[in-house]
Amino acid sequence: MAKSEWKLFYSVLDPIDRISEVLFGLIMVLTSTGTLSVATAGRADVKTMILATLFFFASIALIPLLPTGFIPPDDNSQTQVYLELPPGSTLDQTRGAAEHAPTMQAGG
Repeated sequence: MAKSEWKLFYSVLDPIDRISEVLFGLIMVLTSTGTLSVATAGRADVKTMILATLFFFASIALIPLLPTGFIPPDDNSQTQVYLELPPGSTLDQTRGAAEHAPTMQAGG
């Protein structure tokens, strides 16, 4: 499969297609549940059901827009501290600065 075909295969629906899918879902929910009898329900009940269904399908339609990871891939659950000592520092001075680093607070 060519790369251009791959992009077409995995592309998100166009807005018109997405709206038609949402409307189709709305119709399916209203006709298949059988729990809402328009003859006995009041106008407010029907309006509530339609709005709830629209909200549900709109939220489902927005799922492809969510980021794929909630933790950035560069987050290793680690904190890195960089110490810079003057040129010619001894190993003991470097070790002392490294041991003192955890006790320092930001800005202190």
